[in-house]
Amino acid sequence: MKLKGKKIYEEGAVWQEIIINLSESRIEEEVENKQTLSTFNCILNRDDETKDLSLASLVPFAHVLIYSVDAFNIDTEVVLPSGLLLVNKHISKEYSMVVLIAKEIVNPKWTRLNMFQKNTV
Repeated sequence: MKLKGKKIYEEGAVWQEIIINLSESRIEEEVENKQTLSTFNCILNRDDETKDLSLASLVPFAHVLIYSVDAFNIDTEVVLPSGLLLVNKHISKEYSMVVLIAKEIVNPKWTRLNMFQKNTV
């Protein structure tokens, strides 16, 4: 059995060393993530709901998309599809990364009344 690439049931495996190494690698990963996130500057904030949002809370899952491209201009204005409003933009010039947070306001199919709108960030 492997845990983070380490064979934990190998003959002669020393659990104390394995746990210490796993713990140290997790700490190093967390420090690196925090250092990377600290390079981002929020250059656009149009929404009070997301003004205090920490980029560390964004986890690739259902509504987070990650794109990797060969070359782009980090200062280019992004045009989102119809129905999406750009509410936050964070830039890291050091890592040539951009984080965009968009908002979609959706009415239930059974009504057009604004009181039933659902905000999706």
